[in-house]
Amino acid sequence: MPESHQFPVAICKSRDYAIRKVRKDPLKVDELFGFGAITPEVARFAEATVHGALNVSVSGGTGSGKTTLLNVLSTVIPDTDRIVTIEDTAELQLQQRHVIPLEKRPVVYGGATMASPSIIILTNTS
Repeated sequence: MPESHQFPVAICKSRDYAIRKVRKDPLKVDELFGFGAITPEVARFAEATVHGALNVSVSGGTGSGKTTLLNVLSTVIPDTDRIVTIEDTAELQLQQRHVIPLEKRPVVYGGATMASPSIIILTNTS
């Protein structure tokens, strides 16, 4: 395997595990058009939500493209904004100057481990 490939591995208490191949260069909107993953109308809508500073919820099953969509959406975030991410495993490839990547720890309540969402927080620094 070439050294340029990164494989972040998340191992739980079970025998199940996931290996993901991370691209050196994040996908662009045009590539998603080419794959048929999104339409130009969806891309314009998504871009408008980012520029309008609206709340966006991205959800889906394992391998459904949530991280890919967030990476593409992040390309339209102005470089003057500060971005704070909180993820289970840091996988986002944000290119802006002001990025604070955080990884969350499991929440234990009453002896049970609880699920908590991954989030991205944008703050305008200008």
